[in-house]
Order: sequence, then structure tokens, then C-alpha cells
Amino acid sequence: MSDIPIEHAGSADASAFVQDDIACRKCAYNLRGLSLAGRCPECGSPVGVSVQGNLLRYSDPAWIDALAKGLWITLWAIVASLFSNLLGVGLEATLGDRGGILASILLLGASAVGFWGAFLLTTPDPSGDDDAGGFNVRRFVRVTLLIGLGAGVIATIGKHAGVPSQVMVGVAAIAGLGSLIGLAGEFARYVLLERLALRVPAPDLAKLCRVVRWGYAICLGVGVLIGMVAAVVAVAAGAAAAPVLCLFLVAMIGVLVFALVAIRVQYRLAKAFGEQARIARSTWAGFGEGVPASS
Repeated sequence: MSDIPIEHAGSADASAFVQDDIACRKCAYNLRGLSLAGRCPECGSPVGVSVQGNLLRYSDPAWIDALAKGLWITLWAIVASLFSNLLGVGLEATLGDRGGILASILLLGASAVGFWGAFLLTTPDPSGDDDAGGFNVRRFVRVTLLIGLGAGVIATIGKHAGVPSQVMVGVAAIAGLGSLIGLAGEFARYVLLERLALRVPAPDLAKLCRVVRWGYAICLGVGVLIGMVAAVVAVAAGAAAAPVLCLFLVAMIGVLVFALVAIRVQYRLAKAFGEQARIARSTWAGFGEGVPASS
């Protein structure tokens, strides 16, 4: 996937045939040599729309819909996670361990919903743009966020299963490592969002994606590392040191701030993707027999 939208100006010769190696926006078939007035022999999509470039308005509307849906689901997952964390404090205070278990289950549920949203957001571009080259951000996001979700499950089980303190240190280390891997996935997800924002094009939102990914990654990364240290200190000394807890609190405040910014950025992008899907349907319809069928 290109970071900057590329228009294929001059793609056809005087006889209106495609001169360059250009992939169909619907199925990635090489359209070289086909008439601009023709249709892709693989999926029947109009050739004319595929030579316009990689802006979202020229992409498969069904794919753009998946991007928008993924962002809306992710947004609700972020809100649910924040609510679960706040609710957890009250539940533990009133119900004790049972309240803590319930809060952890709610938080894991929100994380699972967030992964579903990320899975939709990383739906492959039918044109194959994001599969070109070596490193694939989309696949990296899926794998790392799944590992992060697994780390959350391990941490929850270790917290509420009553395991010995020595074992809990290992559980905390595994969960912390998994959380850092999941954090790498979050970082990559905002790399993907930045690239998609440039295909709207919305350079202001692309810039905000860069701000969020660095700020969120730094704060959450520091928080996870401090949390791991606090767990080890708590086991060794019987209680976590006050300075460690203060640093952890500061890091979590930073996470909250950037989470709120992330909500705003994703809300604006979700609306932008929905609008681009509407424009894409109109664009595809203007080139022939309507919108291509969903695969």
C-alpha cells in the first residue's frame, strides 16, 4: 500500500487501452492491454475506474464499508474498556473478589470486541495494494493484537486463580511481554490508519494518527514495564514501592489522554470512510453496471 495516493495519469494510449501494469480495484487482475471502456475479465468490474488511482473513492465500496465498520466497532470497544476499568473499581470495592472477576471478564470482552474491529479494519484491499512488497502491516496488526488479547487472558487467570506468588511472577512476565507485543500491534494499526487517511485524502487526520501512535505507545509501554517491575517488587518486598506506583499512575493518565484523542481520531476517520464508501458507489455506478458484487 502506498503512503501517498498515486494517480495513474496517462495510463491509456491514444486508442484508450491501458498501457501500464495496473491491478483491478476489485480482484487485482492485471488490466494491462485492456480497453478503458471494457470490463475486467476476472470479476467484470469496469476497467475505467481502476486506472484512476488508489484513493478510497475509486476502491471497492464493500471493502471501504468493512473499514468503516471496523472503526465503529473499535470505537465502542475503547469506550467499553474505559467503562469496564472505572466500573471495576466500584465492583471490587463493593463485591470484593467476585467484583474483580466480573470486571476482568467485562474488560476481556471489550478487548475481544476491539480485536474483531481491528480484524475488519485490516481486511485486505481487493486490489492487492497492501500485499505488495515485503513487510505487511495488515497481517502484523492481526497477529500482534491477537497475542496481546491472549496476554490479557493469561493475566486475568493468573490474577484470580489464586496461583502461588512465585508462579505469579512468571505469569506477570508472560502477560507483560504479550502486552508489549500487543502494543506493537496498536502502533502498527495507527500506521495503517495513517496510510488510509492519506487515501481519503485527509492529511490532517494522518498527522493525528502519527501523534496518537507515538504518544499512546510511549505511555502504555512505560506503564506495562512499570507494572511488571511493580509485580516483581510486590512479590519480593510484600508491597509495591510508592515511587513505582506513582510512575505507573502518571503513565496511565497519559494512556487515558491519548485514548481520548484516539477516540476522536477514529470517529472522524469512521465518518470519512463511510462518506468515501458512498462516493465510491456513485463512482463505480458511473462507469457501467453499478457497484461490484461483494466477494
